[in-house]
Amino acid sequence: MRRRRLHPSHEAGKVNVTPMIDVVMCLIIFYLLVGKLAVSSRVTDLPRSGAGEEVSRSAAIVLDILGEEEGGGVSVDGVAMGVASLAEQLRARVAGSSGGREVRIRAGRDLPYSRLAPVLAACRESGLTSVRLVAERRP
Repeated sequence: MRRRRLHPSHEAGKVNVTPMIDVVMCLIIFYLLVGKLAVSSRVTDLPRSGAGEEVSRSAAIVLDILGEEEGGGVSVDGVAMGVASLAEQLRARVAGSSGGREVRIRAGRDLPYSRLAPVLAACRESGLTSVRLVAERRP
C-alpha cells in the first residue's frame, strides 16, 4: 500500500517573480513617460557658436520659446505661459528684484523671427534691457 503525505514537500528556490516583473515594468513605463515629458518642454536644437564665452547660470531669467508641438507659448524658468501674459510676469519678476536683471532666451535654430519679436517686445515693456540669446558651444 502506498502512503500519502499530509504535507507536500516544498522545494527551496521556487520564488514567484511575477509581482517583481510587474513592478519593474511599471517603473520602466514611468521613466519612459517622464523622460519624454522632460525632453518635450525644453528647446533641444539650439544654434551652435564657436565665439563668445561660456556663462554660468546666475540670477538671470530664462525664457524658452516653445515649438508648435508644445503649444507655441513661452516657458519662464520652467513655467509655461502664453506670450500675451509674458510682459506682466516679467514686470512682477523685475519689481521683486533689486538692480537690473538679465534675460536669457533659448529658441530653436529654425524658429522664425516673427515668434521671437513679441518676446523681445515684452522684455522691453518690462524694463529688461539685458537680453542674451543662448547658443550651444561648438565642440
